[in-house]
Amino acid sequence: MKILHTLNLQRFADPNTQTTLLNAVGNDLSPEMKTFYKTALIRTAKPNLVHTQFGLKRPIPKGNGKKVEWRKWSNFKKALTPLTEGVTPDGNTLNVSYIEAEVAQYGDYTTVSDILELTAVDPVIVEVTEKHGDNAGLTLDTIARNELIAGTQVRYAPKVSGGTETVTVSRYQLDKNCLMTGKLVRKAVTDLKAVNAPKINGSYVSIIHPHVGYDISGDTEWVEASKYAGATQIFEGELGKFHSCRFVESTEAAVFKGKPLTSEAETLTVKTAVEASTGTATSDVAVNEAIASSDRIASASSSVPVNVVIGDTKLVVVGVTTGAAGAAKLTVKQPHGAIAAKDKISAGDAGKDNLAVYASLFLGKDAYATIDIEGGGTEVIVKPKGSAGTADPLNQRSTIGWKSLFACKRLIEEYILRVETCSEYSDEVTEAN
Repeated sequence: MKILHTLNLQRFADPNTQTTLLNAVGNDLSPEMKTFYKTALIRTAKPNLVHTQFGLKRPIPKGNGKKVEWRKWSNFKKALTPLTEGVTPDGNTLNVSYIEAEVAQYGDYTTVSDILELTAVDPVIVEVTEKHGDNAGLTLDTIARNELIAGTQVRYAPKVSGGTETVTVSRYQLDKNCLMTGKLVRKAVTDLKAVNAPKINGSYVSIIHPHVGYDISGDTEWVEASKYAGATQIFEGELGKFHSCRFVESTEAAVFKGKPLTSEAETLTVKTAVEASTGTATSDVAVNEAIASSDRIASASSSVPVNVVIGDTKLVVVGVTTGAAGAAKLTVKQPHGAIAAKDKISAGDAGKDNLAVYASLFLGKDAYATIDIEGGGTEVIVKPKGSAGTADPLNQRSTIGWKSLFACKRLIEEYILRVETCSEYSDEVTEAN
């Protein structure tokens, strides 16, 4: 009997399985994943850059340092004096000022173990890349926002109650009757017009929080963005328009909210009234709540004073007597007005009784600039297992991160108006952003 032996030649074939981890010479697919990761990061970062989209873009060429400078020539005064025949008048003089900004580098990263990458249900590298995209976008957006809200031009919403309007002159006077209204928008737009601020694509632009959007979008003159989207290029996050102003909505619009004064209470209340004082010493204000030595307000001292608002007055706390409810006291600087029993005591960083205050930005064209260095924009960096050489001898770690060179600078203060209001949602907000 003849036995036939068959040889499976396929056993010796090299299947040449192509994977995204291949990075050998002549067989490198890692750029495919690098491009994918970069696309994923930029896609998630872009929608968050609301505060940067209306600024001048000023990249610094490579090799030209980290600073950029803008020069501004002052206008000549009007020549209102008639010329005298045959007499040459004094000539006018020139004056130039400059604004300077310097870029800084920002970034973050995450290290992922090989076990996590191999055993996790979700694609870890992709998920972490997208999260860093969010982080990059929010970081740069917040840097720009903080620069813009530090502007010198501000308008506070008046109190409107029962048909009566009362002027406010500070943030801590704002209460739930100080909302964004059609009239307030018209005043803000008029403020920009009065300084000849140019418009952005035919309109001024306001960046508002969704809570403020809720307050203003109920006005009868409000026009939803969907109604004019076909005829007008819509900005990222655009909600609608009103009175020559287009509104862009962002949860990153600034919200001011004071930190709780104690671990048990966001605000305190005055126990007994204190008479007005015109002296230069101090007064003790008894409170109804307990204050522990570990509480934030307890750190107040003459060397580290803490600002608070009592009723409608901002006061400086220079000492604290800790104790049980009814026994604790705040020592405040004089002079001060009368302090009534049951007045609320809040941190002084927000509205009346620590209500959240929203900073809505009204912008003209070329009011500010964003700066980076050519080739130094947002970059995603993915280093696979083993790429660290002897620093990762067992191929146990991958890293995913981003970095960016960036700066934002206000150029023309008059073209940036901060309008501070409360909202119907003010008492629901628990912290600043």
